[in-house]
Amino acid sequence: MCGIVGYIGKESALDIIIEGLKHLEYRGYDSAGVAFVEKKKIKKIREKGKVDLLKKSIEETKIKVHSAIGHTRWATHGSPTKENTHPHSDCKNKIAIVHNGIIENYLDLKRMLKAKKHKFSSETDTEVIVHLLEENLKHYPIFDSILNTINVLKGSFALLFIFADYPNLMIGIRKNSPLIFAEKENNFYFSSDIVGISSYVDKAYFLDDETIVFLNNSKYSFFDFKGAEKKIFPKKVEKSSFFIEKKGYKHFMLKEIFEQPEAIRETIQDRYSIERGEIDVGVDESLFENIEKIRILSCGTSYHAGLIGQFYFENFSGIETSVSLSSEFYYRDLEDTESTLFIAISQSGETADTLKAIRKIKGKNKIISITNVSESSITRESDAFILTHCGPEISVAATKTFTSQISLLFLLALSIAQKTEYIKKEKIISFLEELRKIPIQMEEILNKSESIEKIAYKYYQKESFLYIGRWINYPVALEGSLKLKEISYIFSEAYAGGQLKHGPISLIDEGTPLVAVAPDDRARNNILSNIEEAKTRGAEIISIGTKGDNELLSLSDAMFVISPVNEFLSPLLTTIYTQLFAYFIALRRGVDIDQPRNLAKSVTVE
Repeated sequence: MCGIVGYIGKESALDIIIEGLKHLEYRGYDSAGVAFVEKKKIKKIREKGKVDLLKKSIEETKIKVHSAIGHTRWATHGSPTKENTHPHSDCKNKIAIVHNGIIENYLDLKRMLKAKKHKFSSETDTEVIVHLLEENLKHYPIFDSILNTINVLKGSFALLFIFADYPNLMIGIRKNSPLIFAEKENNFYFSSDIVGISSYVDKAYFLDDETIVFLNNSKYSFFDFKGAEKKIFPKKVEKSSFFIEKKGYKHFMLKEIFEQPEAIRETIQDRYSIERGEIDVGVDESLFENIEKIRILSCGTSYHAGLIGQFYFENFSGIETSVSLSSEFYYRDLEDTESTLFIAISQSGETADTLKAIRKIKGKNKIISITNVSESSITRESDAFILTHCGPEISVAATKTFTSQISLLFLLALSIAQKTEYIKKEKIISFLEELRKIPIQMEEILNKSESIEKIAYKYYQKESFLYIGRWINYPVALEGSLKLKEISYIFSEAYAGGQLKHGPISLIDEGTPLVAVAPDDRARNNILSNIEEAKTRGAEIISIGTKGDNELLSLSDAMFVISPVNEFLSPLLTTIYTQLFAYFIALRRGVDIDQPRNLAKSVTVE
């Protein structure tokens, strides 16, 4: 949640900050603000709403400065008001701060600071930090004050500070929240995500946890939280083949849906050989030795990918597999042996709940992570990681990262099967041949988007939906329902088809739309029975099935079809329909599709 950007250099700082915040707006868009030093005073420009409003306010001032910090907010403490908008400053307006994260002990600190006559102007936890630093500066020099401040904070934080009396000083701090620092040709940049500054730099320092960057008069050093200097080495910034522009699409979400065939190709290429019947996902095979159990940790859309992965691991390797919501796993008392392999799935690699869960078991169990960001916290804390090669996903609602995660889970499960010889090489080759066809089959569906749009427009005024699926397509129903909720604000629930008669069928009355994910697989006959039960009670059936399934067609008010495909890979195709269906309903309802209310892309606070 929240995006921060900082800059000191030769160029127009506010232009660079605004561009960076625009790229980071997927992290939060309740409000946005900048702070800079002008005539030895902190100046702030803040606006409730999106970055474009802030940009307009800045342009009206015609201010030109060469150092600034900026922030785009997703509210956690305090409602999205101008007063709660970052940056925040101290009582004397001599220090400004932007913050991504959450301070767990802010109430105790706030009470202490109020007793010392500090005046607060917001409801945020962030403001406590700048007042605490102000208090410490009464007794210590700047660097010692920084150490004394951050070492009493509990929680997660990426921080940037600027100082009215020291216009060439900027301090960045990372603990449990991402922060990146970069330098090029005497221009210096901070960002909470590489996309905020990638157009300016070729290399960047992806900061370790508990790191301070002290940048003063074009010289910079790195320190730990004890004040000891540390060495960090820059890494090359990969230029993605996927660009951050919409490229003619109305929304980033639609662009990213249409990017899925290429995202799958990029993700799976060079990781298998059909000729040899071999898979190499870049993980040391010793991690697969003596595995008796697999646990998958994930949240949201990644959790649904994990549910599909569960079928792959159990069917291809015979290893008992469970999937846990990371947020709930942390509280479980489990004694897993070394023979349990953990797989953490996160698009950003910064998901707070998943990070907390893997830290609980780190050192006791082997951990493989699947993320879309190579230098993320989760990849760093794993024994091995596998990257999806999706490029930036800007829309809050995940699409291409979901299908890419599924494809990687498919390959990872086959690589374990290859190691254990649980299934024969001929079968592995057959699976790989089917996987290679998937991008083309996806493109066939995407070429039908206009017909999907017409059907979606028949249902956009409905206020509630039911989704059902069975076996490997039950998670597709969950994900489809989530997409509809996220971007259209329609109440929607998803159930395993067999569960309808155990209670949810009471929700059905005349005209209730029911989306049934029912391709030709081992569960197809059973879900037809569930569909018929719903139809007899008045449901309108929108089905997703295999081409030529006339029995399903006869039960459906509208039907989307996929080409015949291996049953294990059908989620990669059925998912496309659920994404487009949700998109076109949201489009007709006139809501903000890329930045739905109350949501942020990366959930970096609990």
